[in-house]
Amino acid sequence: WLIPVAVFLAFALSTGTALGLELLDKSIRTSQDVTRFLDLPMLGAVPHTDDEEVAIDQVETASRDSAKSLVAEAFRRIRTAMQFSAPAARQRTILVTSAQPEDGKTTVACNLALAAALAGRRVLLVDANFRKAAVHRIFKVERAQGLSHLLVAQGSLESCVVRTNVAGLDILPAGPVPPNPAELLGSEPCRAFLAAAASQYDQVIIDSAPVLVASDAVVLATAVDGVVMVVRAKQSTRGVSRRASQLLHDVGAHLFGVVLNAAQAARGGYFREQLRTFYEYQDEETAK
Repeated sequence: WLIPVAVFLAFALSTGTALGLELLDKSIRTSQDVTRFLDLPMLGAVPHTDDEEVAIDQVETASRDSAKSLVAEAFRRIRTAMQFSAPAARQRTILVTSAQPEDGKTTVACNLALAAALAGRRVLLVDANFRKAAVHRIFKVERAQGLSHLLVAQGSLESCVVRTNVAGLDILPAGPVPPNPAELLGSEPCRAFLAAAASQYDQVIIDSAPVLVASDAVVLATAVDGVVMVVRAKQSTRGVSRRASQLLHDVGAHLFGVVLNAAQAARGGYFREQLRTFYEYQDEETAK
C-alpha cells in the first residue's frame, strides 16, 4: 500500500506547487488578464516569434518583411481594431508607450505605422524617445536631423522628415538628445508640430519613452488624440501596468486600448489552434 500512497502524495505535492506558483504569478499573460485586471479595451495580441512558422529576421518590420506571418496578420487586425476605436478625426496623432522598457512598444509603433501605410494611408512615424531612440536604426536612416531640431526651431518638418521605401510612410528621427526632453515635449512648439504633422498626414504615430521610466510619455499624452499601451505577456505585472495606466488617466489622456505583445500559445489553447489554422489555410491557398 505504500506505493499508491507515495504516488498520491507526489501528485498532491506537484498539483499544490503548480497552484501555488499560479497564485504567486502576478504577470499579465492573456487577453482576459488585460480586460480583467486593467479594465482597458483589448486592441489585439501579437504572438511570440518563437511560435511563428515564418522566419522573421526583424520583428520591428514584420508587417513589411514577413507579410504572410501571423505577427503581420496580428498587426493588421490591430490596425482594424484601431479604426473602430474612435472616429478617424480623433485618431490622427497616436502615442505608443508602455510601463517599462523591453515591453515592445517600438515594435508595435513601427508595425502599426507600416500596417497603416501598406493599407494606403499617409503615415508619419515619429521617434520621441530621445533617451533611447531606435527608429532610425530599425529603418537604417540618419538620426542627425530630427524632432529635437524642430522643437528648438532649428529645422522644418520638410527638412527633417525621411522618406522610406514603403509608399506613404515617412519617418521623423529623434535627432540629437536634448538636455530637457520632457520640457520640450510639453512645449507649445511641440503642439504646433503635432498640429502641422496631422494636417499633412492621415496618421502620426509616435514612439516614446516608457511611462514609469520618464515623464516624457505622460507629458506627450496630453497633446495627442490617444494612447496605445503595450503590455508584454508574462513580463508586465498587473501592478506595474495599472500604475502606468493610472498615470495616463490622471493627466486626462485618452487610452485607445492595450496591445498584448509576445503572447505565447498554450498547448491545446485557442491561440495555438489559431496559429495552426492560419498556416493551414495559407498552405491551402498557396496550393490552389
